[in-house]
Amino acid sequence: MKPGVQLIVNEIGKLTISQSKLFACENMWKGIEVKEGGKLIALSSIINDAQYAILGHRQSILTILECRFDRNDVALKNVLPTSPYYQKYPSFNV
Repeated sequence: MKPGVQLIVNEIGKLTISQSKLFACENMWKGIEVKEGGKLIALSSIINDAQYAILGHRQSILTILECRFDRNDVALKNVLPTSPYYQKYPSFNV
């Protein structure tokens, strides 16, 4: 990815990433943003070098299985969560 690039999944959109590697060549990219109502499926993939590898908004659907996050400022961030199962710490740095 080029510096500053961001993948955006809009409210009725769906993005599937399977057995892929997303990374920056030089400076960090912004990452994947899933808007309210959007869907992201990430399977057996690697996401590197992003400011926010995955940024999910409320009522977005995130399915993340067997993925690895390296050299990201924040691996996973949930914005404005509405789930009763939401934890106090919505960002995960792994």
